Amino acid sequence: RRELEEKEVSFMISGIINMDESVQDSILMPFLPGLSDAGSCRDWDAGVPVELDRIRDKDEEYWDDYRGTPKAYISLEDGQSLWTNRFGNLTSIWLDAGTADLTSVIDSVSLSADPMQAGFQVNELRKRGFEAASGGVDFGLLFGGLGFFVMLAGIMLFFLLMLFNLERRAEQVKLFSAIGYSRKLIRKIYLGEGMVVALAGGVCGMLLAAGYGELVRYALADIWQEIVRTDLLVLVIRPISLLKGLGISLLIAFLVTMSGINRYILKYRRAKNHHNEANRSAGPHKKTGTNDRFTLLASLLFFIAGVALLTLQLINVTEPGPAGFFASGGLLLLAVLLLSRLLLLIIGSRGYERIDKMRLSIRNLARNRTRSLMVIILLALGVFVIISTGSFRKDAVLEDLHPEGGTGGFLYVAESTVPVLYDLNSREARLDLNLPGEVDFVQFMASYADDASCLNLNEVATPRIIATDPSLLDGRFSFSRATKWMDTEKPWESLEGKLPGNSVEPVTGNGENTMPVIPAIADMSVIQWGLNKRLGDTLFYTNERGDEIGLLLVGGLANSVFQGNVIISENNFLDHFPSTSGSNFFLIDAPAERGDELREELQFIFRDHGWEMAGSAERLNEFNSVENTYLVIFMMLGALGVLLGVAGLAVVMARSVAERKTELALYASVGYRRSQIAFVVFREYLLLLVWGLISGIPPALIAALPSFIGPQQINPGFLAVIIVAIFIHGIIWLALTLLFMVRLNNPAAVLRNE
Repeated sequence: RRELEEKEVSFMISGIINMDESVQDSILMPFLPGLSDAGSCRDWDAGVPVELDRIRDKDEEYWDDYRGTPKAYISLEDGQSLWTNRFGNLTSIWLDAGTADLTSVIDSVSLSADPMQAGFQVNELRKRGFEAASGGVDFGLLFGGLGFFVMLAGIMLFFLLMLFNLERRAEQVKLFSAIGYSRKLIRKIYLGEGMVVALAGGVCGMLLAAGYGELVRYALADIWQEIVRTDLLVLVIRPISLLKGLGISLLIAFLVTMSGINRYILKYRRAKNHHNEANRSAGPHKKTGTNDRFTLLASLLFFIAGVALLTLQLINVTEPGPAGFFASGGLLLLAVLLLSRLLLLIIGSRGYERIDKMRLSIRNLARNRTRSLMVIILLALGVFVIISTGSFRKDAVLEDLHPEGGTGGFLYVAESTVPVLYDLNSREARLDLNLPGEVDFVQFMASYADDASCLNLNEVATPRIIATDPSLLDGRFSFSRATKWMDTEKPWESLEGKLPGNSVEPVTGNGENTMPVIPAIADMSVIQWGLNKRLGDTLFYTNERGDEIGLLLVGGLANSVFQGNVIISENNFLDHFPSTSGSNFFLIDAPAERGDELREELQFIFRDHGWEMAGSAERLNEFNSVENTYLVIFMMLGALGVLLGVAGLAVVMARSVAERKTELALYASVGYRRSQIAFVVFREYLLLLVWGLISGIPPALIAALPSFIGPQQINPGFLAVIIVAIFIHGIIWLALTLLFMVRLNNPAAVLRNE
């Protein structure tokens, strides 16, 4: 920023020269637009304050006759002591024409001058482009990772359907066994059937993958454009990728089919040795065996690990990381699911002295523990994914311009193409520009121009550097992580701190020599995703003198309007980029009630500076839109997982009603109305639906805890809507399935067949 510092120095006149001699030195004054070409002294536009009322008539006459001819001469040493600044200590170099040879001077300067010291850089554009693109977001891995729970839900649903098929063909298994087929041969028969079906499904899926890829491309270019910010996306289908997908699908199908067949054959052998499952259920209460004790022990271990990790996150001195809470929630989810398995075992082995409708419904949950447990797992996983990801949706409006939030409490963010050369908070600048008195500015100088925010999909090696006085940001924004070089009490002052070695850290960069390293702060999302770096890493730049410098990332900001930038102190910035003048980036504090009025006024004042101004919450939401879109995709895939869970619940209900035709006909024969019978069955699976939701919701809320305790909070009503929507969706599916199955059931025909 341009600041005029006035000093008074006294000199004694040691001699006077003739104006005829002095006029030859008029060319010593460099050409300054607005000054050298001015018609009179009062027309001077020097860019610095000039007291024009002190100009006398004889000064005007001198300007007319002699222009910029010096009025006085002082020594070079005195001049340099007065006017040396960050731009240098000389304005020109003069050589004696009588002794200097022009050609030799030009050759000497050409050989000794280093363009790199003047700020020139040589970049391999093609190589840089490939490196940036190769380090960008891999959407294949992204959708593969986001779809993991959906794939898991699909595998479990496939396992359920396969078991249903085997149970339906139980008499066939008995027949094969009776005519002498070995278990190995029976296993091969059913495995071969399953793999033929899996191969047919895999080939169809491989062909449909191209259509799914095109659908995803369309969604990214149109519906989810916030992620890519372009519609220039091309779908590339590689046959090798399709074949790999087919191979992985067949391998999974083989493992799942083999597991299901082995499980069913083992169950058949046990039933043969112990007569039947009904006799065992009617016998003495089953004692908890080794399996049950192992389940209880594993559940306790996961629960203790989850609580311990949660405690460590809560007592963390800096803002705890979401990954830790998500891991804690995942461990607690595993504990709850293992506990659910144990409860189903207990329910199945427990007897009742008196039976009623509710006890009957609870007991029926354990008729087939595998089915019930898989439905619970499917529902719990889907709910966990939806809530834990949906809760991290960010909305800057909810922060209400909190000083520790992502806006830092500032109302506006502005950028200018033409640097602003004044301290906008100074009295002189306010008067000269007619700035509103209610507005305060934090101004940032800038160098480099690469955008490392989430709006840029490519990897960036040298993001834009911005610099200001760190004290102006005291008490603003929040930090998610810090290194040992950061002062946790006053983190922004760390930018002025001394790194080991008198603010020169002996870090080896791209070359072998050590270099100056200065502390820097960046948004944590920029560090992790835009730069593919970690906190404590060093970014390498070339300063104006052509020297390599390092910016050590000492702190990571929580989600903020600084996305895409690396922040250093103004003093360090001017040490390495001294010719940079003015500010290009601004944070503006103003009364919210006059926001629109002040915005229009500032845009008018700085209209000649290429001024772009946006609300800080608006800018933050623009950054958030990328992450929110990822979360929407993740939530949609989680919703698909819930849909599969509910579908599994409906399939289990349909299968159960089909298996229990005799039981339901018996209810009808003793006087139960069809609506009462339907309600008994509906209540059983409503309990299973509620069980699955309750298993997933508490761990999901633990995983989402940062959204409740951090400065960037989520609206609790959003989570409530999600939970209620899932519950209503499940009830609708249960009711439709039950209505269809009960209508197909004819109690009289069933009893006649019995």
